[in-house]
Amino acid sequence: MFNFACYFSIYSMSVLKNLFLITVSPQLGWGDINKSGHTTLKVLSSGFYPVLAVLVVASFVPMLYDHVEWTFSRCLIHAAAEFTGFFSAFYIAGFAMGSIYKELTKSNSSSIRLNNYIAYNLMYVMAVEILNNFVAYLFPPLLFMFMYTPVIAVKGTEYLGVNDQKKTLNVGVIASLLLVGIPFIIRVLLEMMINTGA
Repeated sequence: MFNFACYFSIYSMSVLKNLFLITVSPQLGWGDINKSGHTTLKVLSSGFYPVLAVLVVASFVPMLYDHVEWTFSRCLIHAAAEFTGFFSAFYIAGFAMGSIYKELTKSNSSSIRLNNYIAYNLMYVMAVEILNNFVAYLFPPLLFMFMYTPVIAVKGTEYLGVNDQKKTLNVGVIASLLLVGIPFIIRVLLEMMINTGA
């Protein structure tokens, strides 16, 4: 039990360190991710799922500063929509990117890199969304942080093995649109459907 906890802690720290690095220095961060050689399972279990769990818990924070507008039931719906949006985005974005750019899934190692690329970019977007749940009103720096996603995505294309400069920009922009857009669209649609049916 102790060995498993240590193993999980080591990989979690490594994945979260990489997330921090791609935020402050995308090129350095993606280089470190490349050296780490983590499998997608390790990235998901040690980083993606824990960050997603924190996001779900953070979805209840608005109750603390606006308990009239943000009731428990509304926060519960919001948390479910956030979870569904980001969980689905990992698979939808992977399928879309693999369909648009066949070379990103030409081998098992290429597929692992694509999945890791999507997971890390989504972790960044989730981290910004976690911060967003802690502020009562639209906070301009957070908007800038969402707009920073394409920078991280474009810098990560080298990790994917995309070296052509024009294609690098295309892959990065399409990836960032998918990774920011899919969770947002799913969340809004789910919240609308649940609230309409309630």
